[in-house]
Amino acid sequence: MERRGKRGRIPTKEEVLKDTEEALINFNDNLRRECMRRGLRNVAEKAGISPSYLRAIVDRGDPRIPNGQVRVSLEYAIIIADALETTLDEMCEPPLQNLAK
Repeated sequence: MERRGKRGRIPTKEEVLKDTEEALINFNDNLRRECMRRGLRNVAEKAGISPSYLRAIVDRGDPRIPNGQVRVSLEYAIIIADALETTLDEMCEPPLQNLAK
């Protein structure tokens, strides 16, 4: 039986976990791309976090990596997105694919 709330269907726990994992993967991919483009030290300085912590997030923050995961907290994700002059929603979107074929 499908659960319904005021705003429609309530997602299952599995759907929420899958969406969260996809958002983390996208956040990590976008963060890695921005750190390569702008420089990791510059991004860390602008966000006000240590370069070593940012490096840990970039290197081991991807949930596809089986061990040694460093999950970025929501608070730090917002701070990093703000430092990159973007929103958390945009950071969690899939990275733009190269359209030139």
